Amino acid sequence: MVKSGSPAKDERFSLTDDKKNRVFTVTITDLRTEDEDTYWCAVERSLPLTDVYSEILLLVKQSHISHSGSVIYVSVGLVIMVIIFFMTLMVWCRKISKKPPRVSQSGPSQQGQI
Repeated sequence: MVKSGSPAKDERFSLTDDKKNRVFTVTITDLRTEDEDTYWCAVERSLPLTDVYSEILLLVKQSHISHSGSVIYVSVGLVIMVIIFFMTLMVWCRKISKKPPRVSQSGPSQQGQI
């Protein structure tokens, strides 16, 4: 149990309470599959108001690739694609610049002369 103004039994759980904005935040660090459970958030209010309870179902999905690992793979893939694009562009530009200019024949037509 984590209560506003007191430390939790487990250091991974913490609660910040912004009373001015009437918002509290519960944070679980180093989330584990065994943390998956039903949790209850409660706001104790003075009489004549009743306390407010909210049920929170926490599902923990284990990823095969860490988020930072997938970012690295995507970044490397994009860099390789950009390199291939620029190499293709360079080859294409060289090919165009090496083509001899087209020479058109000018002068009288050769037809009809014997």
